[in-house]
Amino acid sequence: VGFDFGTSGARVNVVDSADLKEVHTAEVKYRVQEVAEWIESLHEMLDGIPADFKKSVIRIAISGTSGSVITYDKITSQSIRGVRLYDFCTLADAPCGAEAMRLIAEYSPPGSTVSGLCPLITAFTWDAQVSLIA
Repeated sequence: VGFDFGTSGARVNVVDSADLKEVHTAEVKYRVQEVAEWIESLHEMLDGIPADFKKSVIRIAISGTSGSVITYDKITSQSIRGVRLYDFCTLADAPCGAEAMRLIAEYSPPGSTVSGLCPLITAFTWDAQVSLIA
């Protein structure tokens, strides 16, 4: 089972591992860019997978092609911050963007292509504002 959460919606594909043929696919378009909408789309896609396919799932893959970031508390099962979309620019939009970029530069390999649009930097700016680790 593969899930892809993109900019405008989410998709699911189920592939039969015996012959690698797609046996189920579905897509959900987002009405708004909010955490609850993304979680609702996941549940909608899961509910739409036929029971026979669910019983035989071997692997699950999740992709976020939009590069958007959600922080999620595994204990409460709630999002702990709003969505930062793919076009969130750390340097321009985050009060601590320069510090996040400094940390990335310090720990990235020489010649790294990490930029202010990187989801990792988004997480660093969130952590610099209020720790992501409780």
